[in-house]
This record gives sequence, structure tokens and C-alpha cells, in this order.
Amino acid sequence: EELTDTEEAVLVWDPNNEPIIADLTLSDDEYMPMEKLSRIYVPIDEEKQQNTAYNPYEIPREDEQQGTVIFETLQNRNGDELTTGIYLPYGFDADREEPYKVLVYQVGGGNAENGPFMMGAADIITDNLIAAGETESYIIVTQNGNDFGWDRELILSNITEYILPYVEENYNVSTAAEDHAFLGISMGGATSVYAMLHNADDFGYFADRKR
Repeated sequence: EELTDTEEAVLVWDPNNEPIIADLTLSDDEYMPMEKLSRIYVPIDEEKQQNTAYNPYEIPREDEQQGTVIFETLQNRNGDELTTGIYLPYGFDADREEPYKVLVYQVGGGNAENGPFMMGAADIITDNLIAAGETESYIIVTQNGNDFGWDRELILSNITEYILPYVEENYNVSTAAEDHAFLGISMGGATSVYAMLHNADDFGYFADRKR
């Protein structure tokens, strides 16, 4: 019999493949359901599926050269405690003589701070780029723009006044603007354009990624 009624369907993640999220007990009111699903990878035959969109850098590494994604609870400019995502590259050294560069990755509307890692595979892509020698090791930080009602001035002031000083102090991140980059997707992309116009003293590079 064909299944047509999905009203009682429940979305669940694979218990052996949990999503990257700060707190798995959070409700769907706090995280969109798609951000709480497992990430899966389907084998591809490069010869038979030549016309299939395929990015080999999105395939997780099977060796030890994998970074770490953690979530920190930081107080923001309004005195609230909000979650910030932090990616630390493989071999991260808090005492390294040269401080790390940082990429601020602002997610889109409806996404949470885990979005760049779950939907964007930013951690996996960065792992592969570093291992291939195509980029140096750097740190990624993310925040949830929905927490600020997408008020771009509030989003940027929270990043520059709270998040960046925190990672600079605790994760050996450079304080120089030329070592800071800002990437946004969708609503986050609009925020990146705002940052380019208003925060050129805080960031040396800006990017707007469309869905």
C-alpha cells in the first residue's frame, strides 16, 4: 500500500551518527528540524555520474587529519548567554608563535550556529583544504543571526565586541583585521555586505555566498 499520509511522520537522526549540534535535547523551536538530522554520504561513481554535482572536498577524511567543532556559551552585548560554534583545525596549538587567522561564518535565516557544519560541511571542506596544502590552518566561528532578529548592526557589534575578543584571548587568534575574514550565506550574505560597508576596520576579507 502506498504511503500518502505523513502527518504523523517523525524526523529522527541516526543514533550512531548524531548531528553536530550544541545540545541534542533542544526542541525544534530552538533548532530547525533539518539541522538536527544526520549527515550521510552516498558513494559516487565518477565515471558513471559525470554530470552529478560532486565536491570531493565535502567527503570526510578517514585519517587523523580532522579538526574539531565545539560550542561555547558566551555572554552577548545584551547580557544573554548565546551559543557560538568554533572549528579548531587539526593540530591546533594554543601556544603557537604565529596566531591563527579566523573566518567568521554567518549562517542564513532560519539556521543556527551549527548550520555551517551540518548544511555547509565547513569543517570537512576545511580539513581537506588544509590536508591538501591549499590553505593554511585557520579557525572558524559561527553565531545565530536569528538571536538578534537579523539586526545587522547588533550582529556585527556582538561579533566584534564579544566573539572576536573571546577567541583572540582563548584560542590564539590574531587581532589584526587583515587576518579576519567574514563569510555569509543568504541572510548572512546580506550581513557580510553590511560588514563590508561598516566594519572594514575589523575584517580584511568579505564574501557573500548565495544558496
